[in-house]
Amino acid sequence: MPGDIIVLREGEKVPADARVIFASTLKVDEASLTGESEPVTKTELTIPAASSGNVPVADQKNMVFKGTNVLSGNGSAVVVATGLDTEIGKIAVEISSIDTEIPLKTNIHYLPRLIIIAVGIISTVLIAAGILSGESLREMFTVAVALAVSIIPEGLPIVTTLVLANGVSRMFS
Repeated sequence: MPGDIIVLREGEKVPADARVIFASTLKVDEASLTGESEPVTKTELTIPAASSGNVPVADQKNMVFKGTNVLSGNGSAVVVATGLDTEIGKIAVEISSIDTEIPLKTNIHYLPRLIIIAVGIISTVLIAAGILSGESLREMFTVAVALAVSIIPEGLPIVTTLVLANGVSRMFS
């Protein structure tokens, strides 16, 4: 909860975004958030530019962020944000709002329509051919429904998963 005090120790993952209030040689790996390859030394000192509110995450030396790891030292901090209000949570919200249409997704959406149209055409032709050959409408309708039910693939999700797994296997080797 915001306002709680957390203790930061070497080897632990930071549980929330927090403002450092005590640091003893505290170094944090922020690569997952900022992409920096070197550990960042954290301090309890106030950042002069912080009053403007536009300090980049990489320059906030008095803050620790959810999902980063303490590499060395220890310290304590006051929680300022949890869940989706954290920096990593904001990134997650941005990623989830991206709606890109990949070709496979488009084709999978198109496939059921294609199957329904094909079943409709085949069923109509089958009923017409049966009636023209002297069969009753009731019997031909029953045959058409049985055919339609058997054509619609029950295992489509399983087949899609297997095709994707096979593609990943080919890319790997």
